[in-house]
Amino acid sequence: MSSNILALFAGTAYDSPSCQTGGKPSDMDLSPHLTNTVLQDDVHESSVRLLKELVGCDVLSTAGIGTLLGPEDVRDIEDQVADILAETFKAALASAVHFQVLPNAFELFGVDFLVTHAPEFDPKSSKYQVHLLEINAEPAIELTGARLNWILVDLFKGIAHTCVKPFFEITKSVPNQNEGPNQWLRKCLDIETRKY
Repeated sequence: MSSNILALFAGTAYDSPSCQTGGKPSDMDLSPHLTNTVLQDDVHESSVRLLKELVGCDVLSTAGIGTLLGPEDVRDIEDQVADILAETFKAALASAVHFQVLPNAFELFGVDFLVTHAPEFDPKSSKYQVHLLEINAEPAIELTGARLNWILVDLFKGIAHTCVKPFFEITKSVPNQNEGPNQWLRKCLDIETRKY
């Protein structure tokens, strides 16, 4: 999982869905509800943010002022995403007819989640719930935008470091003191699929 989770927003301000007088449901403007950047006519820089950038932002699903997204909330959301990814890929691996991993290869998936907020949450559960929406085998990473283009560089550095580099190391060398753990990717699942 990339350490830089993107948060996508609709390109226009939220408006309660309703038909205009005498209008048909098909005439509704759904743009305030579409966060998929492919479906937005004009993707603004504010439509694509890093989840970590939202720390300190108001949570609008609560009445009143003062509810802010905190660093602990972001960590909780990231942990839930990692858990959901692990469970999803374990389930996919259990169904080898529909999902087959290839030896000596990797595939980049774009995974969409919906985060909901429960202002009156049970203290035993999270106040933010993460839900899996879809998995894309060909994510539209080019729509990240110029401001966040650097995260694509980091993503591919992480892939090269994790997936490619181990195949080309001839001897076990002393780790470079400047190179810590993989800062670009987070391991969600460690499972052997086949022995070759």
